[in-house]
Amino acid sequence: MIIDLHCDTLSRVAESSFGLAQNPFHFDIARARAAGIKAQLFALFSHNQDNNMVLRAILRQIAAYHVQLQAAAAARSVETADDLAAALSQDQLACILHLEGADALGKDAALWPLFHRLGVRSLGLTWNYNNAFAGGVLDTEPTALSPVGRRLLLELERSRSILDLAHVAEKSYYQALERFSGPVMVSHANAYAVCRHPRNLNDRQILALAEREGIVGINLVPDFVCATQPDLDRVVDHIDHIASLAGIRYVALGSDFDGADTLLLGGVEDYRELEICLKTRGFSAQECAAVMHDNALAFLTRALSA
Repeated sequence: MIIDLHCDTLSRVAESSFGLAQNPFHFDIARARAAGIKAQLFALFSHNQDNNMVLRAILRQIAAYHVQLQAAAAARSVETADDLAAALSQDQLACILHLEGADALGKDAALWPLFHRLGVRSLGLTWNYNNAFAGGVLDTEPTALSPVGRRLLLELERSRSILDLAHVAEKSYYQALERFSGPVMVSHANAYAVCRHPRNLNDRQILALAEREGIVGINLVPDFVCATQPDLDRVVDHIDHIASLAGIRYVALGSDFDGADTLLLGGVEDYRELEICLKTRGFSAQECAAVMHDNALAFLTRALSA
């Protein structure tokens, strides 16, 4: 059993003639089920610089997602903890929608309840660069959490939505943790102490997240793993560091399938290679299960409960 907190396949298939059921990209439903994936968060994302165009692109992705899942007996859209339990009991892939970057909202936090009604259950405040709500981790002058950003956090709390702090600059990261009382995670990032990439989390950030019972999804993008020799053994270094620092129960998986041209796995069909590497490094069966699925399942069950 495997649960993954982040893939970009929705935006990838939106620009192609393929769908979620089968495609030549990193992830599709057929290969995911064969690999033992039981739940997957699907990111909604657009690179467009115009917020109105981003909104249109995201709405098209949401529409395509629901149409394709209605035709897929092997998968179902999950919006509640009961939906998640039902999908698992019926051996269906549990699919959860995530909005990567709040740019589609423009400057209007009041739009979030509409996204929630459309089935989106998780939101990342930024994608790398500043927007109206918060500072982005790769921006040359990252901003603080803005007044409209604070209002957006209130909307997330009211709808019991998940806050994702991946891609968020450090100042906004701590401000959001302080103000937001709902479920929080970092869906796809690694440990800065192991690889000094700005997208990774420093030890203080990891501990602050753990204090809020949040989890980190380990990312398979080579640049986030090691600057010189990225491989699965280095991925396990990140898992080991976070587990030693904060505890094994705060480590999960966030592959970033289809979010980069090259990952350390050829595709979702190769996911078991990571589990083999964990066992080779001395992780127990219980610890492997925690990383591969148990931690994410416990977090999602809590977060999606009414």
